[in-house]
Amino acid sequence: MAGTDECEVCLKKVSEKDAALGCDWCERWVHVECVGVSKDVYTRLMNEEEGFKWFCINCRGKILILRSDIVGMKQKIERMEKDVSEKIRRMDEKMKKEEEKQMQEVSSLKEEMLKWKGEMEEVRKELECERKNGEGKIQGVMKKIDDFKKEMVVKKEVEDVKKSVEVMKKEGVARVEIAGVVSKTFVELMASEKEREETEKQQRRKADEREMQMRVREVMERDKRRMNVVVMGIEEVDEEHDKIEVRKVMDALVEEVKVEVEILGRIGKKGDKSRPIRIKLNDLVDKRRVMFRAKKLRNVVGMERMYVVPDLTKVQQEEDRKLREEVRRLKDEGVASVKISKGSIVVEERD
Repeated sequence: MAGTDECEVCLKKVSEKDAALGCDWCERWVHVECVGVSKDVYTRLMNEEEGFKWFCINCRGKILILRSDIVGMKQKIERMEKDVSEKIRRMDEKMKKEEEKQMQEVSSLKEEMLKWKGEMEEVRKELECERKNGEGKIQGVMKKIDDFKKEMVVKKEVEDVKKSVEVMKKEGVARVEIAGVVSKTFVELMASEKEREETEKQQRRKADEREMQMRVREVMERDKRRMNVVVMGIEEVDEEHDKIEVRKVMDALVEEVKVEVEILGRIGKKGDKSRPIRIKLNDLVDKRRVMFRAKKLRNVVGMERMYVVPDLTKVQQEEDRKLREEVRRLKDEGVASVKISKGSIVVEERD
């Protein structure tokens, strides 16, 4: 839990007189000599120079994992975009081939119709020639009758051929129409599939972006609250009363200097119970003093029910709640020596 008074490395108590650093992520403390931080760097961190932050070895791993996760999500998005682009390209090629196939079938039907038209024209010319050649003066009436019969037979054949051509024309038109419908249906299916994949890609991208934004916001929110503490148990009257009571709490905890604070306001909606007060300290050393001495309030007359705790984000509060629930569960099961240390549950072994 944030605000521990044990060194992260040597596990010895860190007093307010020790040269120590507080992790900007988990707010745990370590001796400067335990982590080999130079005097110049320590001075800059204590003066809160812009761009200078320090993280303990445990939190460095978490930050590296966060950074790795962000890079991994970016690479995953790029791979998904590449896969979708490749699928779209393949579908476009398939659609193009199908359209070419349909056009070839239509072209083949047109060629067949032109061929039949040419053959019919040749038959018509032959019939005309035979009709002229059959009309000779030297032929008798019988010849004319025979020629007439032959002509009737030929006409019948021509009519049959014409009917066949008409049937072929109709069949050709039907094939073209069917081909058009098939082509249109295939195009619609491909377009629908393309739209569905694009929607899924956008949804995955938005989900990844939301997750990344939540992680970044959490880092920013923790940094924003690093100088804050929350005072609980002060009766809610008005703003002037809050200023007076907060000043009393600070003076009771830090007697040797006047701790400068800024009251940020009450937390939550107003109700029957007094709401906690969020305050911001101007100096990191002052915050360290306040948190180390917070337990003293239980021995101060009139402040027995007051508490000073770190200003945790909702994510930190949820993590802390789960740890406390697990401690209660272990104690209910008979585990006596159990506590929360450095964000983890520790079961102490008894001799």
